Amino acid sequence: MDIASAVALVPAAGVYVIVVGLGLTEGAFGGLVLPGAVTLVTAGALAATGAISLPLILSLAVVATLVGDSVGYAIGRRLGAGMTTTRVGRLIGAKGWDRARAILDKGTAALVASRWIGVVRSLVPALVGASGLSYTRFLRANALGVVTYVPAMLLLGYVSVEGGERLGEWAVTYGPAVFAVALSALLVWFAARSRPVVSGRVA
Repeated sequence: MDIASAVALVPAAGVYVIVVGLGLTEGAFGGLVLPGAVTLVTAGALAATGAISLPLILSLAVVATLVGDSVGYAIGRRLGAGMTTTRVGRLIGAKGWDRARAILDKGTAALVASRWIGVVRSLVPALVGASGLSYTRFLRANALGVVTYVPAMLLLGYVSVEGGERLGEWAVTYGPAVFAVALSALLVWFAARSRPVVSGRVA
């Protein structure tokens, strides 16, 4: 049984727990175990059937993911360069860390985009923390990535089941709030995009 089928069999309360748990752990290497995109798409599909609430699962997923990425940042901040030599760091391997470092070398826009890149999104928060980048700058860029990626994955699953009609109804009801959040995030990004993400590399 694949992950999507397994999540679909879980009671509604359990789906909320899984999505929140994933959000809290993905940025602290949890995404290496449970693929976040598959889980979010499946949750969106369940929302389309009425099994769970789309606004609720969206809110929970965004908040949990922001908190989880902050935990990953704190881990990197605490362990520093030695993070890559821990047991988990060695399991990830040099290639995995190099891919994440390559993202950081490309600036703030790449940090935002890293949320969309598979395993990399589980490594970047800790790597940024270890780099010495301020938490405020990390949070600004990361928040933009989260508020675009999480809704997109949920809505992908939602539309795949329900089509555009109910999505249109949802957009009319909640669209203004979503637009306000996205606009604020974009303004923050444009203000920070000319600044490099990190001042140095983590060995």
